[in-house]
Amino acid sequence: MAPDQTNNLTHDRSKAPLLGRKLACVLATGFFLALTTFGQAAAADQVQLVAVDWGGKFIHLDPVGGELPPARFDLPDRINAIGEAPSGAIYMADFDGNVYTLDGTTGDWALVLANSQLAGIRCMAFASSGLMYYVTGAGISTTLHTLNLSDGMVTTIGLVIPGSISVQGLDFSLGQVLHGISPSGLTGYVLFTLDLDDAETHVIGDFPGIGVKVAQSLSFTPSGSLYAVGLDSLAQLDPGDGSVIGPVTSLSGDYRALAVAPQEPGAVPVLSSWGFVSMMLLLVAAGAVLVRRGHSI
Repeated sequence: MAPDQTNNLTHDRSKAPLLGRKLACVLATGFFLALTTFGQAAAADQVQLVAVDWGGKFIHLDPVGGELPPARFDLPDRINAIGEAPSGAIYMADFDGNVYTLDGTTGDWALVLANSQLAGIRCMAFASSGLMYYVTGAGISTTLHTLNLSDGMVTTIGLVIPGSISVQGLDFSLGQVLHGISPSGLTGYVLFTLDLDDAETHVIGDFPGIGVKVAQSLSFTPSGSLYAVGLDSLAQLDPGDGSVIGPVTSLSGDYRALAVAPQEPGAVPVLSSWGFVSMMLLLVAAGAVLVRRGHSI
């Protein structure tokens, strides 16, 4: 072997430990972030919900385990709608048109607005602007409105199209698309979206004979999961096709209002799926460089 080739080989080998340490740091960092993502995603799947039934019962719900005692039974009865404002405040409304604030941790409540134009309210949801959308009526009289809580002004958007859909639950997705749910058949439901300008519906999935009575209220979680509740039942739904994900959780109550419970202080936001994919690509790339360097030394 020529002298210069020997020197080059010696120099390359001297850099190998340093290269190995750098790549080891990259790999360790990638694994840590990936594992953190999995842990946070798992925590997000364990989100708690709050629910209020027609008779004034307030309780926390676990999506898998069901009702989490203790319950309260001193809330106003005929609560028919619930929604979380952008501020994090939870509002609920009874069938007579009274609007209340609700503490999602304790169940404490307070009357904030009494408006006859909200009489017969079926469901409600807040847009990111803070404007409240709500539905009154049933069948061909089902109507979509908005309410500005700051001044009490009500604006009627129009009759829900088609009139065969009686909207019972509303909530906005993370992408600010208004979703609704309605009974379908005797024991089923239909999931749909609604246009904000003309109240036209677009069906995502219709399951008339599924035997799952969850067509009373909807709630999207901060991670984008969708849950629906109704008579004695809680289910996670696929926002893409409306189908039930996993087993249906048994409850005891005619629940008309479902919302996400306040998160504990210090909760860490969940990384996006894009972030996790990026971490995995980083690991693959680092491994490829390690193998290539190993062969060249």
